[in-house]
Amino acid sequence: MRADHLPAQQPPNQQKKGATRNLAGSPLTSPSGARQPAGGSREKWCARRLLQRMSYLSRREKRQSVQPASPQDFMRFLLDWHHLTPDTTVRGRPGLTKVLEQLQGLDLPAGAWENQIIKKRLPDYDPLWLDELCYRGELAWLRLTPPNTPAKANSMAPRKATPITLVFREDLQWLLAAARSGQLEPPEAGPVQEIAELLETQGASFLPDLA
Repeated sequence: MRADHLPAQQPPNQQKKGATRNLAGSPLTSPSGARQPAGGSREKWCARRLLQRMSYLSRREKRQSVQPASPQDFMRFLLDWHHLTPDTTVRGRPGLTKVLEQLQGLDLPAGAWENQIIKKRLPDYDPLWLDELCYRGELAWLRLTPPNTPAKANSMAPRKATPITLVFREDLQWLLAAARSGQLEPPEAGPVQEIAELLETQGASFLPDLA
């Protein structure tokens, strides 16, 4: 069999390979990794150009089988995913837990959490439910990402625009590790340093214990 006839032929098996002349200089290749028929272990050979074309057609077919979602479909998915459509809204305390699990770790303005975020997803929301989660120690609120510039003394108190997140205590460690990859520099002096030392030795403390 001549090498220039291979593009029009099926890949010959190992027995016919010996009949092929000048394999070293011919445009032949072994389609390694190709699936072999059941019971077949002999090596196959074919023209390199033919193998490249088969590979190209296979990749094109796979790419065409997966199409990106349209902006309209993606927006519908987001509305359903965030329980913002009539068919996907949640209710009650279990619904609040589901909403918070989905949004924990996201820094949003403190004044927007209840009125603009939770109530849109939970029509029967009662603020007492959120308070109960915090009182029982199941939920914490904090600022995961510290400000880029040091805060001034008169701006340290939380405001409605202060970005905070609501986090379940069991997930706090990995969320902090993800948001604060580098170690924060400890305060050198002042009341902040004293509070940091008390928290380090005593652990979580109430406000009167830190006064």
